[in-house]
Order: sequence, then structure tokens, then C-alpha cells
Amino acid sequence: HSRNRLREELLTLERKERTERPSRELQAQIDAVKQRLHFSKMDLEHITKRVTQFENDITRMDEELVEKKTSLQKMQAEIAKDRQKIDAFRKRISKVSVTVFAEFSKSVGVKNIAEYEEKRLAAAESR
Repeated sequence: HSRNRLREELLTLERKERTERPSRELQAQIDAVKQRLHFSKMDLEHITKRVTQFENDITRMDEELVEKKTSLQKMQAEIAKDRQKIDAFRKRISKVSVTVFAEFSKSVGVKNIAEYEEKRLAAAESR
């Protein structure tokens, strides 16, 4: 009887071990999943912070862009005004030159000094 009882105990222990082994393996898998979940949460938190930083950077850059566009438009308007002033000065200079060099132009047989300068330039280029 004692032999049979020992045999039964051995069988019971073997069955118990067979059922406990998968249980330990499952627990190990659960622990590994929990650890991966923990690290995934940390990654998500880090990525969320970075996304927020990038969004803030984009907002700031958009604001700077609006400011720079406004400044550019003002500068372009100023440049256009300056060009108009320069054109007006050139016209006045041309008129004064025509008046100052009127007699000289007549003496060399040209309509005005600009025509004289064009002919000299053309002659110099053809050499």
C-alpha cells in the first residue's frame, strides 16, 4: 500500500508540476508584457512632450512669419517710393543736362547730350 500511495503522490506532484509550469510561463509572459507596456507608456509620454514642443515651435514660427511678411511689405513700399524719387531725380538731371549742354549739342550736330553720349559709346564699342 505504501508503494501505491507513494506512486500516487508522485503522479499527483507530476500533474501539479505540469499545470504549474504553464502557469509560471504565463506569469513570465505577463511580466514581460507589463514591462513593455511600462516602456511604451514612457515612450508615449516622451513623444507627446516632443509633439507639444514642435507644435509650440510651429505656432511661434507662424507668428514670426506674419511679422516678417508685414515688415517685408513695408520695406517693399519704401523701396517703391525711393525708386519713384530716383526716377524723378534722373528726369530732372536729364532736363538740366539738356539745358546745360544745349549749345554744345548744337555745335557737334546732335539733338541733345544723351544722343552725343550714345554715339560716342557706340563708336567706342565698335573699336
